[in-house]
Amino acid sequence: MHKLVALWVVAFLSFGALGCGGDDEGKLETRVPDSGGDGDGDGDGDGDGDGDERDSGPPPIQDAGPRDSGPDDDSGNDDLTCGLVNCGLHGDCVMGADGMPACTCDTGYIATELALASDDGVCVEDKSCVQARMLRCHWTGNSGIGMHVSLQYCSGNPYVGFDTENLLIEEKGALATEFQELSIPESSASLIEHSPLQQIYFVIDVSNSIRDSDVLDDIANGLKHFADELEDTGGNYRLAIFLFDGAANLYEFMGDTDDLAMMRTRLDQLEGVESEDPASSNVYGAVIKGINQLKRAEMLREMTSDFGALTTSTLVVISDGDDRAGVHALGEVTTRTSQVPFNIITVGLGDAASYPTLTMIGRDGSFSAPNPALLTETFTQIAERLAVSRESQYLVGYCSPKRSDAFVTRIGIRDIAIAVPAECNFNAFLFTETTGGGCGLDTFVRDTACAGLECSGIAACGGCGSGECCASGQCQPPGDLAEDAKCGIDWMCGADLSCAAEKCVATAVDPGGACGGADLCEYGEGYCASVGEPAMMQCAAALGIGVACESWEQCASQRCAPNPARPTDPGMVCVGPAQMFESCLGNPYGCEPGSYCSAANVCTWQYNGGICESNAQCESGNCVPLATTALKRCLGPDAASATCTFGLDL
Repeated sequence: MHKLVALWVVAFLSFGALGCGGDDEGKLETRVPDSGGDGDGDGDGDGDGDGDERDSGPPPIQDAGPRDSGPDDDSGNDDLTCGLVNCGLHGDCVMGADGMPACTCDTGYIATELALASDDGVCVEDKSCVQARMLRCHWTGNSGIGMHVSLQYCSGNPYVGFDTENLLIEEKGALATEFQELSIPESSASLIEHSPLQQIYFVIDVSNSIRDSDVLDDIANGLKHFADELEDTGGNYRLAIFLFDGAANLYEFMGDTDDLAMMRTRLDQLEGVESEDPASSNVYGAVIKGINQLKRAEMLREMTSDFGALTTSTLVVISDGDDRAGVHALGEVTTRTSQVPFNIITVGLGDAASYPTLTMIGRDGSFSAPNPALLTETFTQIAERLAVSRESQYLVGYCSPKRSDAFVTRIGIRDIAIAVPAECNFNAFLFTETTGGGCGLDTFVRDTACAGLECSGIAACGGCGSGECCASGQCQPPGDLAEDAKCGIDWMCGADLSCAAEKCVATAVDPGGACGGADLCEYGEGYCASVGEPAMMQCAAALGIGVACESWEQCASQRCAPNPARPTDPGMVCVGPAQMFESCLGNPYGCEPGSYCSAANVCTWQYNGGICESNAQCESGNCVPLATTALKRCLGPDAASATCTFGLDL
């Protein structure tokens, strides 16, 4: 491990951590996983070329190679020792078998000849090693492609100065074996001005070991200082704080907000917080659930803005030890982290020997604060790194020449081999507006592309606020689907309507009235039940949250599950809708607006314009066949009364 030798030494990075040389005891330690970045994202989002917006994220982190050992000095000086060799902040001196010193450099650094070393030392940054991470892919019907990508040296420092002169764009069709380079002028390739929203979510261990060490107040003060740093550096941020112990789920301590003053006030209450299972620590579950919360927020922002909101996401996990609950396996954690392009940063408290796995999980930076007094410095450096990460992010736009079938597009830097490439999958069958001018340079000029738009747009023209959604480029309250409109789930339809046979139909039966067949009880108000002797089917009043139930049909929320407050109790109660990534087993219509119950019985976000199989998979409720293929595509609502069907709710 490497320790900071001075407080002003900061390893700037975009999506990687950087260790610095030195041996001072009690200093803040910054660990570096010996790995490169990762990098694949999906324009369709799930890697299968279907064209929806789901993002399956990058492949697992790959090893960027061993630390480089520099050449021995050949001056013939047999008295040369490590005490006389300056390896710099990014390497360590070791004595070789021949009795000569050599510098072993950190990942992303290479050793120069001792005689050529600068004042910064023998180990210098390897400018030929660059890695990429695809943050988001998007497309338009006129064949416009937009890719939000992060480029960084293998050291983790941002790659700056990227422009169209060194931009390399390649495509590979479904039947092709090799990528084909595109002409930058012919494809109207551009770098689009952008200002992404940074989502930063913290998950904090509140188990007994943390409480007994009286460190919660130090964590709170460190996070307050983090808020101060955000104000000083500027930018566009949203933050949330979750807590965990040995329980299966996270506790929401502070919901998603940009109110830093409120955050400081809320942190005053951290030390006295109580939890359900403080005798254990579910670290693995905290990482998985934290990623799910970040992904949910990202998808809701993108869907309600018609992908006009551009986001980057960071998860910071704080604990004093490794997982002790055994609810999840380490393999589940590594699988989940490999599916998303988020920053994963960990902060270890106390003796570093207590959390080797936590250190490994922090693929984009792992800090160790053996002394609680170092927490303020820890969060200062995290804030600085996140601010600098913006320098390595680029929004690339180009016009694809593809007109049929699935294909992969890849971003690169001319004359530099990308250690980990950034790729997206698309389906050209979705390019339905390629005639009459189609895609061109104006598609990617922000002032032109976003003229008159509050949201939407390939140039990420903006997001919508709480309770709003994007319709025709404008943010507004959500509307309802009208009678006879196509639908997939009941909540899409308006008052006195329910979704039956994928169409919004009238539900005129009041509680107590006869029901069955075409006579439906109103969604959220009643359910059809057998009543009386002799039994007859009548609409009974729907059950509220917390009331005992036997099936989802009885609940106003359409979700009947074990009591989350007392999961070991027998029986089930009506609970609120399941969030994205939560189980919907036995509750096919119990997912929150913006999601549906997938074949895997997990609430999955609905598509926006992508490939679909049923109306339930489309946020518009309108899945229609494409004319030139057997595929189906989500289109906008087919009823004039409908605009967008659900608003941003975090």
